[in-house]
Amino acid sequence: KKFSSENVTLADNNKSLPAGLIVDIPIETTNIIKSETLTYPDKKIVQYNVSYNSTKSMDELSSLYLNYFKINSFTADDSKKNGTVDILRGVNKNGNEMSVIIILQQGGNMVLISYVVRQ
Repeated sequence: KKFSSENVTLADNNKSLPAGLIVDIPIETTNIIKSETLTYPDKKIVQYNVSYNSTKSMDELSSLYLNYFKINSFTADDSKKNGTVDILRGVNKNGNEMSVIIILQQGGNMVLISYVVRQ
């Protein structure tokens, strides 16, 4: 499914990882709920969005992604946490941005990942 609106192209990847997304990002691929790629040609940006469910705790997930930021030279902003939502954001030397939102749910957590690549 693809469409363009205001010169933005959306590709719905169903429940698989988007083509072009960095493969070493820790994502529980068997638990993907939604995956999409947005292309902004005028701004030379591609945004990959993936959401999945996890039985890992919020603290485990936060540590996992903060460690990913550290290993991959992302400068992490301060984490924002209120008990039911944890928001992490990092930027690497290329200006690519990654944000992770972890939402507490009954029986686990939902993880929303957005990875923005500047071309």
